[in-house]
Amino acid sequence: AAACAEAQHAEESARASAQKLRDLTAEVQASETAPVATPKKRILPPEDWQPGTRITSDGNRGVVKWNGLPKHSFVKVLWDDGSNAVLDVADCEVEDCSSDEPPHPPEDWQ
Repeated sequence: AAACAEAQHAEESARASAQKLRDLTAEVQASETAPVATPKKRILPPEDWQPGTRITSDGNRGVVKWNGLPKHSFVKVLWDDGSNAVLDVADCEVEDCSSDEPPHPPEDWQ
């Protein structure tokens, strides 16, 4: 009877080990096939916008000419079409500068 109980215990232990191995294998396989998270775009806060920082607003693209922060909450912008605007910083976003385009205009631009 003792030998039977010992064999039963060994069998249960083997089953538990096998299940644990299956669970770990499934976990590793899931992590290998899981989609890789894309890095989030770094957001440049408005107080760090310098002359030449590329921004967008309502579908328009341009560069900051002057940033009034922290005293004033607006920026002066030169749009790509050559026109100028004064905008509240809340209405603007930094453009994704992952392209080959230089982030700042030439020094003689100002």
